[in-house]
Amino acid sequence: MKSNAGFLNSQNTHLGNRIFEKMLKDSGIDAFSGAQGRIMYVLWENGTLSVSQVCKLTSLANSTMTVMLDQMEVRGLINRTRNERNRKQILVSLTDTARLYKKEYDYISEKMNNLTYKGFSQEELMMYENMLIRIKKNLEDYIENGENND
Repeated sequence: MKSNAGFLNSQNTHLGNRIFEKMLKDSGIDAFSGAQGRIMYVLWENGTLSVSQVCKLTSLANSTMTVMLDQMEVRGLINRTRNERNRKQILVSLTDTARLYKKEYDYISEKMNNLTYKGFSQEELMMYENMLIRIKKNLEDYIENGENND
């Protein structure tokens, strides 16, 4: 089946990321990028998490995560500590400085949602969200099970 949905989704993602980065900059937030904001978001929502949990919740690769966490730690946004019960596991938590950005980040996220879904009914938005969840599951299944998951 021929479809431009994947290409359009990619374009929308890139456009949205550019706009979100500009909104952060315009609001005076320069301590972190939009991508790092996703990491902060999952930590705001869930508290302290292992690096692997943050990777799973943000869909970022471990190698990407390490670089981003290094940058965020230098900027005083996160702390990394060893789990006392499992010394191999690194835990990530937000600093007090990072917690101060939550209100403004939530405001910008809401602004972005309003821009992105302008003209959508609540029913359309819920249908779209359910489709995105299905797509995400398909992609996660592929990563977990490989090509034999058709």
